[in-house]
Amino acid sequence: MFAWLFCSARDVEGSRVLFSSTFLARCLFAFLACERAVTAGGGQNGKAGPGSGAFRAGGLYQASRPRPVLVLGGTGFVGGTAVRLLIKSGEFDVTVVTRGNWPWDSKALIQPHVRHVVCDRTFAFGLSDCPALTLILRNTTFEAVLDFNTFSGEQMLDSVSVVKNRVSGFYLYVSSDSVYDVCDRRHLGPTRETDAVRPKNRTRQDELNDRESYGHWKLQGEEQLMRQRQAGGFPYVILRLPDVVGPRDSTHRWWMYQLWVRFAHLVPLHLPFSVRYTDFSLVQVDDVAKVILDILFSNSSVYDQAYNLAFKEAFTLNSFLTSVAKELGVSDVKFDQRNAGVHFYPESRAGILDTAKAEAMLGWKPTPWEKALHRNCVFYEYVMTQRTFKTCELKHLVKTFASDVDSSGTKAFLHMLRDMYDIETRELFWYHQEL
Repeated sequence: MFAWLFCSARDVEGSRVLFSSTFLARCLFAFLACERAVTAGGGQNGKAGPGSGAFRAGGLYQASRPRPVLVLGGTGFVGGTAVRLLIKSGEFDVTVVTRGNWPWDSKALIQPHVRHVVCDRTFAFGLSDCPALTLILRNTTFEAVLDFNTFSGEQMLDSVSVVKNRVSGFYLYVSSDSVYDVCDRRHLGPTRETDAVRPKNRTRQDELNDRESYGHWKLQGEEQLMRQRQAGGFPYVILRLPDVVGPRDSTHRWWMYQLWVRFAHLVPLHLPFSVRYTDFSLVQVDDVAKVILDILFSNSSVYDQAYNLAFKEAFTLNSFLTSVAKELGVSDVKFDQRNAGVHFYPESRAGILDTAKAEAMLGWKPTPWEKALHRNCVFYEYVMTQRTFKTCELKHLVKTFASDVDSSGTKAFLHMLRDMYDIETRELFWYHQEL
């Protein structure tokens, strides 16, 4: 059902239909006239629609010149989805900085349409030790930097120093709801953006930082970005995301759970006590990409703010797994309710996120859960029929499953892949014979 995602553009571009120049000129004139009519009224919530000629972050927007955008980490799950949307809009000249990996089908869908710079930020010098990027920055001023992979305050400090004076608009940082795990919330109800304040007591700070190092490092990144702004630097936008779900998830968590639901009668789904009754939020990757595109067309009123993004619905692990099973038509799912067990959601203790601020300032309207649930399940069922995904992504998924579940569970998993999806499991798992 999702084949059109991968072949429709190819079918159009691959067709060879001859048109006269006069006919093409008339079509272009009609299109532009229609475009002007649609965008004449501008956007909503301070947003200007594509082609409106309104004042942009980087100055007066000119439709004839693509807008330069620098993307740090634009081939992964969230970054790749956002970059594909930027490409589809046709309004951006995208420079992507990554380690050179092309997960899923990003090599076909992204690489031909962007300028790619290979740079491994895990090295000691990060972006500042990337000559190719330095050369580009000498000759290019970017309207926006979209940062999907800064992991710590040190990396953010490096990023800010590298792009300093080369950003005419704003810097968007994709952060995490894990930042709330190193802060003390002092109210009941959903977690708000104002809750991201570290405790004043240093001992308490150290205790939380040691326990939740990821949240500590992500909050460091936010703090560095805010500091440079206070020192007269460029504006910023921070998006705090809970666990992200959707197609092409490079963590494979949804895919893993979806397959596990299929053979839960053999290996019951783990429902550990530590998260059994925990409420949490999720967010759909397509919604995140869309709001990033909206921000690129927004005015400065949305800058210098942090925003929570999430579905309107709240979840528990039990409700999430039950809804996936229902969507797949799987009944009588068995759960293993041991005190300790494998679980992929939630990763943060932030609980339910309050998205009222994003709704008011960004026009945030997330996809209804039922629609997202259906789309995601259909995608991962479709993936099981694709040879390309079987030989790369599925191999990683099986190894992940083997490391998280005991060998008997892995053996049942491999048998299910063979019996239900007709997959030759020997090519997926290097120690298959030992099982």
